[in-house]
Amino acid sequence: MRVLVTGATGTLGRQVVPAASAAGHQVYQTKLRVEEVLRDSGVGHTVLRATQFHDLIETSFSIQRYSPVLWALRDIRFQPIDTRDVATRLVELVGSEPMGRVPDIGGPTVHTHAELARMYLTARGRRRKVVAVPVPRRIGAGYRAGANLVRENPVGTIGFAEYLAVGQ
Repeated sequence: MRVLVTGATGTLGRQVVPAASAAGHQVYQTKLRVEEVLRDSGVGHTVLRATQFHDLIETSFSIQRYSPVLWALRDIRFQPIDTRDVATRLVELVGSEPMGRVPDIGGPTVHTHAELARMYLTARGRRRKVVAVPVPRRIGAGYRAGANLVRENPVGTIGFAEYLAVGQ
């Protein structure tokens, strides 16, 4: 197994994941495998998982800037979290002894993708119809079941609308 660590600026790492995925690298499966290796290694570690970042949700809309409608995923909910909130939690954890897998964290509120789309349009001062399209069963099953949510551990105070309002 190989592990690639990039700097903390977000410049290179942000490009590596899409490039790795495009090259056939199974990014998410590899992340799970790394967690398993760490867990079984006896080496002290801490693993923090977070829900989708605000900028990922925003990108799902901004890439559609030339579409006459704004497409959203039907029956799919997100609990987006601000990267600053995740960074704060990571700094707290770095100052502690290794704890293994710690509770997952999520943003302060849960919204449907269509609700997030309307927030995006409002923040950008744009008027377009939001059209929610179904996601195929196998692909969307985990999302529909809420596997991407951590309602029991909302963290932070920066919701999606606030994130958009400050132009992040």
